[in-house]
Amino acid sequence: MFAKKIFLLLFLLFDASLLYLGNTYKAFKVEDALQNRYAALAQSLDAELVMMIQEKKNATLSIAVSLARGHNLKQRLKHKKAMAPIYDADNTFLGFLEVVTHFNSLARKIEEKGFKPLIALDPKFKSQIIAPYTKIYARNHYIANENADDKPVSLLAEKGIDQFVSPLKNHLVYENYLILNRPILDHEKSFLANFLVFIPLETIDDASIQTLKTNINLVIFFFLILGVFLFYSLYKKFMTHSLEASNFYTWIFISLFVSLSGVYFFVLSWYFESQKNEFIKTYDQNVVRDFKIITGNYSHFARSTYTLIINKPQVLDLLKEAYKGKKQKAEAREKLYLLLYKEYDYLTKSGLKQLHFQLKDNESFLRFHRPKKFGDNLSGIRATIEYVNKNLVGIEGFEEGRIFNGFRHVYPLMGIDDQGRSLHLGSVEISFSAYVLTQEFTRSHEAKAGFVISQKEVEKKVFANEKSNYEPSPFEGFLYESSIVNELEKTFSHIQTAQLAKSDIKQAAAEVHKGEVFSAISEDAKSIFTFVAFKNPVTKKVASAIILQEDTDHITNLRTQHFMLLVFGITAILFLLLYLYKELSSSRIYRTLLKKTQNILDAQDAIVVVTDGKSIIDANKRFFDFFGFENLESFKQRHACICDCFEKDPKFFHIDTPQNNESWVATLLRLPAKEHIVSMRSKDKVRHSFALSISSFEENFIISFSDISETLDEQFMLEAKAMHDALTNAYNREYFHKIFPRFLSESRERELELGVIIFDIDHFKKVNDTYGHNAGDTILKHLVKTVHKSIRSEDILVRWGGEEFIVLVKTRSLQDVARLAENIRTRVAKERFEEVEHITCSFGVAVYRDAETIEEAVARADSGLYEAKREGRNRVIVVN
Repeated sequence: MFAKKIFLLLFLLFDASLLYLGNTYKAFKVEDALQNRYAALAQSLDAELVMMIQEKKNATLSIAVSLARGHNLKQRLKHKKAMAPIYDADNTFLGFLEVVTHFNSLARKIEEKGFKPLIALDPKFKSQIIAPYTKIYARNHYIANENADDKPVSLLAEKGIDQFVSPLKNHLVYENYLILNRPILDHEKSFLANFLVFIPLETIDDASIQTLKTNINLVIFFFLILGVFLFYSLYKKFMTHSLEASNFYTWIFISLFVSLSGVYFFVLSWYFESQKNEFIKTYDQNVVRDFKIITGNYSHFARSTYTLIINKPQVLDLLKEAYKGKKQKAEAREKLYLLLYKEYDYLTKSGLKQLHFQLKDNESFLRFHRPKKFGDNLSGIRATIEYVNKNLVGIEGFEEGRIFNGFRHVYPLMGIDDQGRSLHLGSVEISFSAYVLTQEFTRSHEAKAGFVISQKEVEKKVFANEKSNYEPSPFEGFLYESSIVNELEKTFSHIQTAQLAKSDIKQAAAEVHKGEVFSAISEDAKSIFTFVAFKNPVTKKVASAIILQEDTDHITNLRTQHFMLLVFGITAILFLLLYLYKELSSSRIYRTLLKKTQNILDAQDAIVVVTDGKSIIDANKRFFDFFGFENLESFKQRHACICDCFEKDPKFFHIDTPQNNESWVATLLRLPAKEHIVSMRSKDKVRHSFALSISSFEENFIISFSDISETLDEQFMLEAKAMHDALTNAYNREYFHKIFPRFLSESRERELELGVIIFDIDHFKKVNDTYGHNAGDTILKHLVKTVHKSIRSEDILVRWGGEEFIVLVKTRSLQDVARLAENIRTRVAKERFEEVEHITCSFGVAVYRDAETIEEAVARADSGLYEAKREGRNRVIVVN
C-alpha cells in the first residue's frame, strides 16, 4: 500500500507540474502570437497609409504644376501642400504657387475598414489656426479630420498624446484598441502631426490564436494521457515484475520502434514543409499586393502628369511643327525643351526619371534626361513605343531602353489638323526608376531590396557607351544596375545574397526567367528572399526583377516546433510500445480462457468467433459447418480475416482494407447498431444475412452472427419497390439522392472521378402525340433495357423525370464518361423499337467537382444536354 501511495503522489506531482508548465508556455505563445498579429496588422496598415499619403502628394504636385502653367486657380484645398515655381513668358522666376489639399479622403478610406482615424496636429500650430476647418480640439491638439469619432478624441483629451505614441515602434495596445501612429513630416522632415488609427481589438481576426490555444491544450492533454500510461506501466512492473519476454519479441518491438519513429519523422517533416510552403505562398501574395499598390500610385502620378502637363495645346502644336521640315523640327525640339524642362526638373524630385517624346514613326524626338541624344529610331528596340504609335492606346510596364530602364507609362499624342480631324503626332513616355520602387519596398516592409535586369535586354538595347552602368550579379542571366546598388548600399538596404545557398540562387534565377514570383529562405533561416519578375508588357518576356529580403523568425519557430514535436512524438511511441510489450504476455492467458469456453461456444446456434479485429483467434462449430472448413488453420489459408467473406453490397457492412491500421471491428463499432449487418455465402454458395453483436474481452472481441435472412429478404423486396421506377424499373430520384453520398465515397476510395450523364429522348412528345402514351411507355421500358446493356452493373441508371434519365458512373476521366455516353447514344440509335422503329437521344456529360453539390454537377451536365438539343440533337456534349 505504501508503494501504491508513493506512485500516486508522484503521478499527481507530474500532472501538476505538466499543467503548470503547459499553461505557462501557452500564455507565452499566445501573447507572442498576439503581438505578432498586432505588428503584422499595424505594418500592413502603415504601408497602405504611406502609399495613400504618397498618392495624395503626387496628385497635389501634379495639380500644382498644372496650375502654375496659367490655369485658373478656383480650386482651394486645405491641409496638404505642394509648391511649384512660376515663371513668365521669358522664363523669369516670379515666385511659387502653393496648392493645399486636406486629409479627409484618407480618413474616410480608413473609416471604411471599420477603424477610427485621428489626425492630431502638433500643439505648436494651435496659435496659427485662425479659422479651424473642423473646430475639434483635444488638449492643445487641433484635430484635422472632420467627423472624428468621439471616443478617440476623448481618450486623447484625457490621457494625452504620449499615451498613444511609442518611441520604439509604430503601434501599441491601449484599453480595447490597437493604435497605429504614422508621423506626418514636411519636406524638411520636420514634425507636423500624428496620423493615429484606433483599431478595436474585437474586430481583429483571432482565429489563428484560438487554433494555437487548442493545439497547445491538445498537446498538454496528450502528455497527461502519456503520463497515465507511463506510471501505470512502471507501477505494474514494480508490483509484479511481469515485464518478461523472449528475445524474439524484443527484436520485434525494437523493429516496430524504429519503423514507427521513421514514419512519424517523415510525416512530421512533410507537415512542417507544407507549413513552410504555405507561409511562403501567403508572403508572396502580400508582396505582389504591395507591389500593385506601389505601382498603382506611380501610374496615377504618370496619368496626372500626362493629363495636366503634357497633353496640352502648346505641346501638341510644337509636335506638329516637327513634321514641317528639318529646321522646324530642330526649333520645335528646343522650344519643347524650354517649355517643360523646369517642370521635368521639379517632377524628378518626386521620382520621375525620364520624360521622352517620340514621333509617330518611333523616332526619338526629345529625351529630357539626355537632350542631346535624339534622332535614333526605336523600332525593334522599344516595343512599348511601337505598340502605342501603332494602336494609339496607352500602355505601361517595365522595359529596358537605349540609356535607362524603367517602369514606363507611354501615351499617344493626338492633335487636330486644319480640317478638324484627329491627327496622330507621336507618343510620350513618362517613366520611373526601378530604384524608386525598391525604395518603396524597403520603406513599406522595413526590409532590404535589390534590382536585377535581363542581360540579354541590356546587350540588345543599351547604347554601347551606357553599358558601363551595369555590373554582374550572382543570378545567371541577370545584371545589377550599378547606381541602384550604390544608393541602396549607402543606407545598408541592399540584399545580402551571400546568405542564400548556391542552389537557391540558381533556382531563383531559373524561376525569375519563367516570370514566377519565387521565395527562398536564407541558410540561417532568419531571412526570406522574394523575387518579383517583371515582363515587357508587349513582348511578355521577362525583363527584370525586384528582390526583397526581409527578416523573419517564422521559419526558425517552425524548425523549433518540428524538433520539439519530434522528440515528444518519439518518446510517446517508445512509452506506448513499452506498454504493449508488457501487455503481450497476458494474451496467452486470454487464449487459455477462450479454450475453456469452447464447449459453450459450440452450443450456440449462431456463428461465434473470437478475434483481435484482424485475424480469428477461435470459432465455434457452427462457423466451420457454415463455411465448410475442418479447422481454423485451413480457413486462414484461404482468408486473412472473416471480413474477407463479407459480400460487397451497399445494403450491408463490408470493408475492402481497414484504413490507418484500424480493424474492421473498430470501423463497425463507429456505426449505429442498425448497420451491424453483413452478408456471407455458405459452403453451398447460398447467401445469408447476419446481425452482429459484439462483446469486448480485454483486447479481443467475441462476435455473434445471428441469421436473419428471411426477415431481411422480405424487407429488401419492399425497399426495392420503393427505390425503383414503377414503369421502367430504373432507379428513381429518391434512391439517387440516397445512394449518391456512398457512391461518391466509394469513387474517392478508389481514386476515381464521379461522372454524370444526363440524356432524354429526342422529340418524345411527338411520339406520344402520334402513337399514344401506351406506345411511349413501351419505348421507355425498351430504352432502359437497352441502356442497361451498355453500362456496367455498378453504374446507376435513374429515371430523372418523364423521358429524362441520369447515369452515375465511377470513371478515371471525363473522356471515359464521354466515350460511355457515345456508346449509349450509338446503341440506342441502332436499336429497333416497336411502333417508331428508331429513336435518338441527346446527352450532356460532366464530372463532379470537389466542394460542389450534386445538383450543381447535374445542372452542368444538363447545360450540355441543352446545348446538344440546340445543336441539332442526337449528340453528346461534354461540359468541363
